[in-house]
Amino acid sequence: MQQANGQQRFLGVTPPIATNGPTDREKEVTDSLLAELTKEGVFPSGDEAKAREVVLSKIDALVKEFVYRASLARGLSESIAATSGGKIFSFGSYRLGVHGPGSDIDTLCVVPKHVQREDFFTIFEELLKAREEAQDVAAVPEAFVPVITCKFMGVEIDFLFARLALPRIDDDLELHDSNLLKNLDERDVRSLEALVLPTRSSDWCQTSRRHCEPLLYHSLPVKWPQPILLKNIEEGPLQTRVWNPKLYPQDRLHRMPIITPAYPSMCSTHNVTQSTHTIMTKEFKRAAEVVDRIIVGTTGWSELFEKHDFFHSYKYYLLVVASSGSAELQLKWSGTVESKIRQLIMKLELVPTLMCGSPLHQGLRPRKPMPQ
Repeated sequence: MQQANGQQRFLGVTPPIATNGPTDREKEVTDSLLAELTKEGVFPSGDEAKAREVVLSKIDALVKEFVYRASLARGLSESIAATSGGKIFSFGSYRLGVHGPGSDIDTLCVVPKHVQREDFFTIFEELLKAREEAQDVAAVPEAFVPVITCKFMGVEIDFLFARLALPRIDDDLELHDSNLLKNLDERDVRSLEALVLPTRSSDWCQTSRRHCEPLLYHSLPVKWPQPILLKNIEEGPLQTRVWNPKLYPQDRLHRMPIITPAYPSMCSTHNVTQSTHTIMTKEFKRAAEVVDRIIVGTTGWSELFEKHDFFHSYKYYLLVVASSGSAELQLKWSGTVESKIRQLIMKLELVPTLMCGSPLHQGLRPRKPMPQ
């Protein structure tokens, strides 16, 4: 909240639900929540945080090596290749500081314009496989969002690729400037929505939070299917489409539209299906009921963190087994199958008698090859 010309201003489209501070009871409940989260092991240790910083530092150097080799392979001189740069950006839960122990790190590899996507799935993949710190390297170029996954020094990393229309990528590059997104071909624009935009949105959320009072920096009206807007949609100069249900019929199909604050705006929940919407709504209601009981003192936070008994919640289960003849092929094949699970659930939702389908990804890592 800010005061301007005697009027209150706030970030976001809707005003805050309340501007008064927390009560003594709410402070007490907050302290007990932090204690329960610590007991549940939600917060990563200091050693783990340092280890992740080391991992990201090594990966950043690896990306620069990748850009250097790709530049040489594209016929550039030694001097130009050596100064082409390259940079990584983390996004998602790790970038926002809300990750837990063992969480993966979503990493965006930003490269200059002469480095091609094919280089990413050849040169960079081979560089990863050659590093002793990397295990279970698997590339899934056919996925909706092409990705390379691996464990690097024990930390799971998802590598995504983004190419900007720049001759070099310096270490001080930031993605706030919308002009960086110009001159992208159609394929890069499609990748932009899944790759560049999450980083820009994460930065916007962090900046907004730093300049606002704690816990009052936005309010989100949960009234679906009306869109939740973190920020008014920008009218930018770029030739990239923005979320607009009046112009684009597919935007009207979003079941739970939450529009990202950074340009170009997009629906960050485009993959919410009938089933996941049903599950989330049910869990939101359950959580609200539990929190109400916590506030009045009839239960504790431990009830909110009870384990979900997945294998007693449904009557029917469908097992999908992805197997191949070698460990290397298994990584690629299992990753491809995993990327298609959402489409399978959406197809199952077309069955008239099926009310909800809940996927559980399990056992998609390499196992001993099955006998031929």
